[in-house]
Amino acid sequence: MSSAIGRPGSALITVAGIFFTKFAIFANARLILDNVSVDVDFDKEPFELDEVVNGVFTPKGWNSTWISETAFIHKNEDGDVFKHDMQRKTSKLLLQSKVLQKYPGAIIYLSKDEKFFLFRYNITRVYRYSALSQYKLYEIDTGQTYDLDNLNKLQIAQFGSVGHSVVYVRENNIYYIPTISDIQKPIQITNFGVPLLIYCGVPDWIYEEEVLESASAMWFSPNATYLAFGTFYDENVTFFSYIQYGEPGEQQYPTVKSIKYPKAGSPNPIAVVYVYNFYTGRLVELQLPSDVDNKNKNDYILFGLSWISETEVVMVSSNRVQNESFTVRCTVEGVCKMEDHQVEHQGWIEPKLPVYSKNGTLKVEILPEEEADDRYFHIVFTDLEQGTRKRLTYGRTTALKIHGWDEEEGLIYYEATVINRPRRQHVYAVNLDAEVRCLTCSMVVEGQKCTFATAFFAKTFKYYTKECQGPKAPLVVIENADDPFDYLLWEDNEDLRAKLATKWVPEPKYLSVPIQGKDGNNFTATVEILIPPTLGLPSRKKLPAVVETAK
Repeated sequence: MSSAIGRPGSALITVAGIFFTKFAIFANARLILDNVSVDVDFDKEPFELDEVVNGVFTPKGWNSTWISETAFIHKNEDGDVFKHDMQRKTSKLLLQSKVLQKYPGAIIYLSKDEKFFLFRYNITRVYRYSALSQYKLYEIDTGQTYDLDNLNKLQIAQFGSVGHSVVYVRENNIYYIPTISDIQKPIQITNFGVPLLIYCGVPDWIYEEEVLESASAMWFSPNATYLAFGTFYDENVTFFSYIQYGEPGEQQYPTVKSIKYPKAGSPNPIAVVYVYNFYTGRLVELQLPSDVDNKNKNDYILFGLSWISETEVVMVSSNRVQNESFTVRCTVEGVCKMEDHQVEHQGWIEPKLPVYSKNGTLKVEILPEEEADDRYFHIVFTDLEQGTRKRLTYGRTTALKIHGWDEEEGLIYYEATVINRPRRQHVYAVNLDAEVRCLTCSMVVEGQKCTFATAFFAKTFKYYTKECQGPKAPLVVIENADDPFDYLLWEDNEDLRAKLATKWVPEPKYLSVPIQGKDGNNFTATVEILIPPTLGLPSRKKLPAVVETAK
């Protein structure tokens, strides 16, 4: 949703009239109830609690993965895994469900050469993204399986960017298997990882939950010559203990758990990035320029890393208080230079990684830009050789994500809120002349225009999946970027629509509520009220409510 940078912007607040709320904003939101009428269809019935708990009304979305410029893999409802090719109009069975039945709840990954699957199973969750799991490699042509690390539980395992090489992390150290013939003799990349203290290739708790939002901190170079990985030093971070009660009936007494938990003013983990050369075995630390350091050395936050080319990476970071961000480019030899430096005087920064041209001299990124009396995140194009920058998007809208850059067509694909409609979201393409085209605005579901959509792109952007996620049940369509008549209706949620047609579905109502902020920084909250059809409005009686806010 659209929001100002450095002061409160447009917040979205959902009010469901069923529970009590202590938020003062409800006093304003209640004003609309006096003028709301709700039609009740008594041929329908209310939702049952067990239906909600058991996911009876869970919609189906895009549950596949693009693996090339024309093909994607998909697991059907029977559990069989297919490769679909949109250009050839073919489907190929890669994995039968009877194989996966031996590994209940398994998550599968396909190698880049499409010769192996990696099975992740017997999963024990640790935090939001991390887990301890067993892994097997499955050879597609022969059906033969190979145990990874003798079936020890691993923190993570992932395929390389070419072939079927694998890296994995056990007890905070990284191991590498170049080919299937090397599975019994993995190469140990790090030996200085220590459980709870030093994390190699995986984030510690705070980086996993609040920064990277991932269980992995490893990045292969495009041709898999190098591996960049983060190491997180937690020796100086203080432990925090909490009580874990477990599942009902499992244990009589709770367990005390401890994690490294940095509080304000106490030491943060120190993040260091290394690059490993698979051919020479050389390990290089990427030293940030001295002007990136904070008042306290190394007290910065690493927000992300990506490869610009086979021999160069880019990192984005900020100081601890997050009012300065840094974009740094480093060679695999450890030579780093500052490319960009942003300062925020009225708030904080959460920097995003730029997207670079193939030769690394051009980039597009999301940056805060002036718009009327405020600032919004927009798409900005920079020519690094010429030292020029150009803004490509305008209006009271927030660019949320860059999906990619098709250099041949000169198009940047991105996701953003709709101008002056912060609760609406669509996917767009913009060229270097700042001409914008919406890819999802024409979608219609049950006679209503789509108001909230996302997309998933194939390699080189020849095909893409567009998914309308609201206001009705999701609609998923696969489309040729060059030929709108070459498309496939992938999912229409027809069964879900039939179920919902028998239920009393809350009708959303919207209003804008002025909010008085500190120091005169006032703003307007966009409020959505979900009113149960049987509430009997209009009414002046006070009603309990649940208030949900989103940043």
